[in-house]
Amino acid sequence: MAAEARLAAPARRLLWALLLLGCLARLALGGVDSLWLDEAISVRVATTNTPAVLWNAKVDPRHPPLYYVLLRANIVAWGSQSEFVVRLPSALASLAGLAVTAWLARRLLGAGDGPLLATTLLALAPLDLWYAGEARMYSLVTLATLLLVAGLVAARSPGAGRILGAALVGLGLGAGLQTSFVMIPLWATLTAIWLADWRRGARRLDAVWPPAAAMALAWWPFVAWRGPQLVRLLDSPDTVFLYRRLVEAVGGAGLAGVLLLAALLALAAAAGIGAAWLRRALADPASRRRVGPWILAGFAIATVVAAVPRFYTVKRLLVTIWPIAALLVAWVSLHATPARRGRPGTTAVALVGVSLLAGLTAVLTPRDDWRGVVAFLDGRVTGEAQVWLDPPWNEVPYATYAPRHPAGTGAIGRIDRLVETAASSAEIWLVAERPGPSPPTSRSEAWLDAHWELVERHAFVRLEVRRYRRP
Repeated sequence: MAAEARLAAPARRLLWALLLLGCLARLALGGVDSLWLDEAISVRVATTNTPAVLWNAKVDPRHPPLYYVLLRANIVAWGSQSEFVVRLPSALASLAGLAVTAWLARRLLGAGDGPLLATTLLALAPLDLWYAGEARMYSLVTLATLLLVAGLVAARSPGAGRILGAALVGLGLGAGLQTSFVMIPLWATLTAIWLADWRRGARRLDAVWPPAAAMALAWWPFVAWRGPQLVRLLDSPDTVFLYRRLVEAVGGAGLAGVLLLAALLALAAAAGIGAAWLRRALADPASRRRVGPWILAGFAIATVVAAVPRFYTVKRLLVTIWPIAALLVAWVSLHATPARRGRPGTTAVALVGVSLLAGLTAVLTPRDDWRGVVAFLDGRVTGEAQVWLDPPWNEVPYATYAPRHPAGTGAIGRIDRLVETAASSAEIWLVAERPGPSPPTSRSEAWLDAHWELVERHAFVRLEVRRYRRP
């Protein structure tokens, strides 16, 4: 694919400015919003467990522990649990991902403006911006995926390139496997693409065995340390939200653990084969002109949809492959669209504009304002009143901000403890979720509305504080 493609000088200057903006945004926005539920869980897991407990994966059965270990080390190093500090590892991982993407683009797209375009598309991508500012492990998984790809690309060069490539393969795969089980289907997909590319080339064994050996070395500690954890997760996949919803949607009974893993690997291999077919299609100029517009339109639509709130489980999968999509789209937009006066760039600038608007939407979408809720309740709640949370897992973000008044919670879908609390309370301050324009009513809220008097309400981002008094 290596070939030069130049943008006009004004477009090039615009891309450099937007690339710098995307880099600065990853650091500047880390302390703006308060932590929401998933981030608060990360902080609690990292700060209430020793490194040994974390590494033995005894606190989060759905994720390997590397991210929590790094997050704990960062909190200890700074001596703080502020929003900026706990989000800093994700921001740094995202910035490192931009650097690796730039290197990959240089190797794959040539010496033209393709590398600048690809890196700018990623810098402004709504998913990459969102997870760069979230205290979760997904930016780290994305970086690990990029390191794996960079290693496979570097290993195509003889001599020292293969040694460097093997090292990057081992580092990326090893870190990814110790961070998220999503790395397993990602590895299968990328390996299928790599093997297809090797099969199309000279098929030299000295080009394949160093990365293969590095993969084996990365898999060995994973199987030894995380194998039992993965088996437990496969035996109870209903704890994974997306899987549970898919099973409910099709009305099936789900798959056994081994069959589920085999299905995931088969889908990943099919994706790898499809990617190899796409590469062959793009190599032919006539086919490229037919396929290219569909790729660009699909990328633009996906970019817009990615800025829509919620759908977190799907987004956590998409963010890991977004850099690869940015590389593909950068090349297609410069080589498969009509050029004006010999300088392709109109489509490229349009895609950057879409990414900029979607990225701004993502970073301006506020998270649940637990910081504001706790500060408000600290100033208003008296000793005779009771703070109540429904659903009960909201106790985690509430407690993150060290409130003066402990909160009561009940079991999911039950109000018996609320009824007991109400019998001995003069006032109850309910923190209710308001995730959308038509908020659902919890059982606690419905009971209080029916039996107590609502005397005041105060809106916060995606939350509402409601004060009830005995009738």
